[in-house]
Amino acid sequence: MRAKRFYCYFLCLILIFCTSCNSKKVFNKVEKTFYSMDTIMSLKIYSSMSESKLKEISDYIISTVNSIDNEFSSYIENSQTYILNHRTENICEISSEMYEILIQASDIAELSSGSFDYTLGALIDLWDIKNKEIIPEQNLICEALEHTGYNKVSIEHNETLNKYYFKCTDEKLKIDLGAVIKGYTADKIYEICSQYEIYGMISIGGNITAIGNKENGKGWEIGVRDPKGTQSEYVTTLTLNGGMNTSTSGNYERCFYYEGVLYHHILNSKTGYPAMTKLSSVTITGPKGIVCDMLSTACFVLGYNQAQNILEKYGNEYSAIFINNYGDIIS
Repeated sequence: MRAKRFYCYFLCLILIFCTSCNSKKVFNKVEKTFYSMDTIMSLKIYSSMSESKLKEISDYIISTVNSIDNEFSSYIENSQTYILNHRTENICEISSEMYEILIQASDIAELSSGSFDYTLGALIDLWDIKNKEIIPEQNLICEALEHTGYNKVSIEHNETLNKYYFKCTDEKLKIDLGAVIKGYTADKIYEICSQYEIYGMISIGGNITAIGNKENGKGWEIGVRDPKGTQSEYVTTLTLNGGMNTSTSGNYERCFYYEGVLYHHILNSKTGYPAMTKLSSVTITGPKGIVCDMLSTACFVLGYNQAQNILEKYGNEYSAIFINNYGDIIS
């Protein structure tokens, strides 16, 4: 009788042990590297859902990224941006998504007094830093500058018709969403992932978004690149908690030297030349990817001292790391 009791007790222990083992979640992982928006992107997500379901979500994310690129790239024919830049009328109907993007872009442009300006398309095309290493003639820069200026554009919503409009009397003014769309895309990816029990990270060029915290509840450690070093060398690290974003604007990616002077892709809307503010990079961290994207550009063009004014308007919501031309962090 005593042996039977012991045997039953032993079976119960085995059953409890097996149940506790089975209750522990097993996390699957999907990692993908792909090319879109003229940059290399990487996606790393974890979940207790099946690997096939996780792969299905990752494929949907990549499809979403490519769809956004097709809609808003300046260089893809029939994209919304391309159509706007080849308009023949002063008033053009736009999508609700383009309206959402341009309203936010206009707010940051106004807030930064044009240090961030999404209407520099003519100037960006002239410099074409990616493909050319030539300084444009001064008269051509002046001519391109005449066809820029966020204050020339009006973005409107007709509530009666529920339609959205882009208005501009300067037919040569072109928009460029290069300093906007990656942050916007990061926000859209986060929205997708928030519908599921997923954690991980998405890297879109100089933009990184944390999708939830790690399994242990801690945030993700992100390296801030050393402008003077390789892509794997960092000057410092920061912790990115779930739902937070970081965006870096730097003068070391698309650039060239001429007579010992560095010319890069971040243009000053006042001078028409690359911004010269004794900075190598600015990294912004905050809750909205699109704001981080635009603020990093605005703060780079403003320089360390003037950038403090715009950052103060956001309180503690957004923070910045400034690195000077010597590779040192400015505090």
